[in-house]
Amino acid sequence: MECDTLSEFLLAMAHLQAVFALPYTYEGFKFITSEDLDAIKAHFPKKPFAIRHWLQGAEFYGGATDSIVVLDGGEQLVYASSSESSFEAMDDFLKDIGEEM
Repeated sequence: MECDTLSEFLLAMAHLQAVFALPYTYEGFKFITSEDLDAIKAHFPKKPFAIRHWLQGAEFYGGATDSIVVLDGGEQLVYASSSESSFEAMDDFLKDIGEEM
């Protein structure tokens, strides 16, 4: 099963779509190492939903309610926000993490 509840599934899909549609987004993907992954998990709280099977799974993180950090299969990173200030706060931390794909 992809998610435990329909609500979790809908939240996960909405966040996955939003990361590509929000006005402030990282233009591309980054490949991250296990050390990068640990740093991201320590810095951003995990959202209470995930995609378990499709796209090798995807976890969602973000401290602000208007921001999303998506980790695809634990190896790829993309992030976005609906506000410039929240995006800049995320980008300050994430800009030096990982390698451009």
